[in-house]
Amino acid sequence: AAASAVLLLVARKARAEVNEARAARAAEELLAEEEVEDRRRRVDASSGPRYLVVVDFECTCEDQEEPYIHEIIEFPAVLLDMRTRREVRHFHAFVKPTERS
Repeated sequence: AAASAVLLLVARKARAEVNEARAARAAEELLAEEEVEDRRRRVDASSGPRYLVVVDFECTCEDQEEPYIHEIIEFPAVLLDMRTRREVRHFHAFVKPTERS
């Protein structure tokens, strides 16, 4: 009976070691997959658009009157180079409102 108990404990320990080894391999595989995915994301990000135009419209507003027709009165834009992360050009113009001039 004692020999059976010892064999049972040895078998359980061996099974636990096998499970730990499987878990370690699975963790290594997940980390490797994550690294591949991270590299793919970096490549995708670097192949994005070269330039970006940022526009910020300004309009007329009135708090008291409803309905109020909002009109664009200012039209600024900036062209950004996404690789160098610097401004390439900018544009700015005011627009005369036609509804409430």
